[in-house]
Amino acid sequence: MKHVIIFPLLLFILGSVYLFVRGWQILPHNLLLRIVYTVLFLFLWSSYVIGMLGRNSLPIPLIQWLCFPGGTFMVVMMYLIFILLAVDLLRIANYFFHFFPAFITDNVVQAKYIATGVVALFLTIVLSIGYYRFCHPEVRTLEIDVDKPANGRKELHVVAISDVHLGFTITKDRLKQYVEKINALHPEVIVIAGDLIDVSTRPLEHYRMYEELQQLKAPLGVYMVTGNHEYISGIEQSLAFIEKTGIRLLQNEAVLVADSTFLVAGQADLSDPESKSMAYILKNAPEHLPVIGLSHQPYDVNLNGAVNSHVDLLLCGHTHEGQVWPGNLIVKKLFEVPYGYVRKENTHVYVSSGLGLWGPQFRIGTRSEIVSIRMKFK
Repeated sequence: MKHVIIFPLLLFILGSVYLFVRGWQILPHNLLLRIVYTVLFLFLWSSYVIGMLGRNSLPIPLIQWLCFPGGTFMVVMMYLIFILLAVDLLRIANYFFHFFPAFITDNVVQAKYIATGVVALFLTIVLSIGYYRFCHPEVRTLEIDVDKPANGRKELHVVAISDVHLGFTITKDRLKQYVEKINALHPEVIVIAGDLIDVSTRPLEHYRMYEELQQLKAPLGVYMVTGNHEYISGIEQSLAFIEKTGIRLLQNEAVLVADSTFLVAGQADLSDPESKSMAYILKNAPEHLPVIGLSHQPYDVNLNGAVNSHVDLLLCGHTHEGQVWPGNLIVKKLFEVPYGYVRKENTHVYVSSGLGLWGPQFRIGTRSEIVSIRMKFK
């Protein structure tokens, strides 16, 4: 476990030093400019870290003020490291093979400033698109056939979300927009596949965000399971907040809904040492009824457990689809289903990219989403 934490941290520190040095080399030899650069770099580099370390002690407005520039800088830093590494590899190759054209080799200073401007413009465009894709969640639609009767019901409209991450970044105003967008779909059931909360319940209680969640409208109920961030925020505080929302939390339990028409089964997140399998949760459930399963982390053990337990629709989150490129390439290696819809035997599985996000407020190569599902019964 220590290696899992230490290795990425070491890469982060080495990458930060590399970026700082390369930025220093690009600057003109002006002492004042370099002092400003150093102070600005250190502020941006540390602001998100300070905000997260002080999430339970620093003033809430200060943390919110620190999060946006700090989160933005994390994305900018990652892409700048990629770009500068590519440039340095080309420079090394040119040293041996001399393929740079003369207008670059004869005008190194001018070429350096032109390249800097092009990179700045490129990153501005990418970040602008990423911020737009975060601010404008897409409604994904899905229609599935369930080979079970539902006591005469022909279909069911389910709206699913995950990874809202309410807190310092996802504020009450943005939550209000989410609630309005969900209610506009007129769902019969709303389900939340974990990580409703981000890293602290302080801003949720301070801004009374439960008031907005109380406005979610679904005649057959609103159900959720815990994600890993409910435990990061402190599970006792998270449970106390969820209780105020009126949302039905399912911790290793299944409930009959709509006059015993179907079941909703919820698995406590794997962060909980008491988390149970779907087989355990459904051991006494009527086998002939349709089952909607909620499990935050789409690891194979959860997916296969749902299949073996004859869950008809399994909804997960957690991956964010990587959130920003190349994160989507990484989650493809970590999860059998990193994002989207698959069918495993008779179980329909949907892994959502999430409605909110963690950290940087950008969706690059991904998009925030709400999932609207029509279940059609036998």
